[in-house]
Amino acid sequence: MISNDDFKVLVDELLGREYVSYDMLCYLAERELKPLVRRMCYCEPCLRGRGFEDDIMQEISIRLIKTTISHFLLKPGCNGQVNYDPTGFRKWMVTVAINIKNDYANRVRRLDFKSLPIDERVLSLSSDEAEISEERIEKLKRAFSIVVESDVQVYKVLTWIAQFIFVIGHDVSKIESNNMIISAFEEKTLSEMYAMLLSSEKDIPWLVISEAQKKKIENALDSPWNDDVPYGKVRYKEFFMKKGGKGTISDWMNRMNNLIKRVMNDEALNN
Repeated sequence: MISNDDFKVLVDELLGREYVSYDMLCYLAERELKPLVRRMCYCEPCLRGRGFEDDIMQEISIRLIKTTISHFLLKPGCNGQVNYDPTGFRKWMVTVAINIKNDYANRVRRLDFKSLPIDERVLSLSSDEAEISEERIEKLKRAFSIVVESDVQVYKVLTWIAQFIFVIGHDVSKIESNNMIISAFEEKTLSEMYAMLLSSEKDIPWLVISEAQKKKIENALDSPWNDDVPYGKVRYKEFFMKKGGKGTISDWMNRMNNLIKRVMNDEALNN
């Protein structure tokens, strides 16, 4: 809770005519937001126990210093008057903190994803792509399109895309890719998984996910899964069957690959 007296000092320091001081702003940020940041980091698997709290608090303080005057105290609509609302200011600070924590967590996930352990013998596609024929690339592109444009459940589509990126982009076996998929995504929501896969699209230089394909996936993530909870907010591991992650993923991939074979065989017969 921010008292009227503390808020008055804040306003005087930030809107003082002679000089601007951020002492009260930084004090309030530390007092009001640090416990919240600790709780948020504990509840975020990718941040828990990794000592990111101080870095996140530093980003929050910088953002508050840059935006408090323009985005709250003298925000548009105040008609030149100071937005004198201590309770509203605390709510606004909390929103800033949550947004920065989310951005920070997304960056950490992308870095974690990039640094997944890969056998030392593995070569990236960019250094070896000349060995992949144009004919094979076209078949791989077609297989990708078949999966993304299918009406299969979105968690299976994302799983197939993840294996595609690992196997083609990093030359690992399907068994190795299954382990990597579980390690990378088990605790992530499907929306987080999708964001991480999009960031890895560039690992395969010739792979381009069209805007229409992205829209189809995003619509599927927004569709209800259970009790109006969208698929995108459900953790990936919630879709695993009793046989566990590895068995479930193998089963999904077999079904998806059989779908690809059927479609390609039909196309070959029709041509």
